[in-house]
Amino acid sequence: SATLPSLFLTDFNVSSTHLTPHLDFQVGIRNVANEKHFDPVALFSKYDTMQLPGRSWFVTMTWRQRPE
Repeated sequence: SATLPSLFLTDFNVSSTHLTPHLDFQVGIRNVANEKHFDPVALFSKYDTMQLPGRSWFVTMTWRQRPE
């Protein structure tokens, strides 16, 4: 099994609830420093780690419909 070093990842998120009466908004960046990192996996003895994605960003908008 793989032994991996400790790692500190930084994420930034900004969100607003009720931007309008029906709309919530969120935007963020994951792994801001674009750190190369791995997770242990137990699928095959030949491969005991899996590289995870670097920096990524996201936008989420949630629309809420009032019940009728």
